[in-house]
Amino acid sequence: MTDTMDTNAETSTMILTNYGYVDERAVQVTDKYMVWDGEKFCRCIIEDSNEPVYKVELKNGMSLTCGASHRWMLKKGEGEGEQTVEVLTSDLTVDSIIQDIIHPIDLRSKEPLDGDAYVKGAIASQNYPRAASDNVVVPLTSPFDTKIRWLSGFFRDAGGVENNMSGEKTRSGIFCWSSDFALIRDIQLMLATLQAHSVIYNCIEDGACIIAVDSIATKRLVSLGLFVDPPVSEEACKKEQETNEDKFIVSAISECHNSSSKYILDGSNTGQIFLNGIMTKVDVLDTSVISSESMEN
Repeated sequence: MTDTMDTNAETSTMILTNYGYVDERAVQVTDKYMVWDGEKFCRCIIEDSNEPVYKVELKNGMSLTCGASHRWMLKKGEGEGEQTVEVLTSDLTVDSIIQDIIHPIDLRSKEPLDGDAYVKGAIASQNYPRAASDNVVVPLTSPFDTKIRWLSGFFRDAGGVENNMSGEKTRSGIFCWSSDFALIRDIQLMLATLQAHSVIYNCIEDGACIIAVDSIATKRLVSLGLFVDPPVSEEACKKEQETNEDKFIVSAISECHNSSSKYILDGSNTGQIFLNGIMTKVDVLDTSVISSESMEN
């Protein structure tokens, strides 16, 4: 397995809203979606951008395609000397550590999925569980309890529990497999809204990918109602060691020819926005200019 995953297939940008993660195209066409800025939900204006475009990939499997002037909050230094600095995409470098802010867990939501929370989508192929994505709907905008029940079923049928206590670094927790990156990406975003960070790995020999949640995050999910069998070892939780691959670290930056969007937040004090699970900064609507123009008219 490699530390990062090659995701050539294009996926749309997902924005964290008051209904959970939503495709930016949906945010453009309706006013019901308000975007989270780290403090509150705000209206978001999305426009086309003509500037150079980059694809930024992280070691945890997340990625974001954005313009050169998009702003990133980076962590510099350690301990008492740690500080946050702001840089443009064009000035971003490999191994930069991106500032992470906890996702809000209490979001508005649509109605629960009909019937069982988990839509059966795992098929056995040569004793290798693969998720049949055409039968699976990841409940990104469903209520909190639906997400937990869905995850309980999915990790049961398309994954499992690992209690690995050997070696200097323990790698214990829950995981699942799929050949569909879009499916795995949506699961990662949903886990983020439950405040559980995860890592995506590329399994080269099988052409599939694995999403893993360490024992500490798994224990947090269990406290929220997640059912896992067998349970994750308490000893694993005590010995779990934080590794660089679990952080928001830039692994690759490449210029691309895709189109990009410009985001403007209305009423935000922070300018922060969560795109594809990554916290960055965007422009804020200058209401003083608008008020001045209104008075002149």
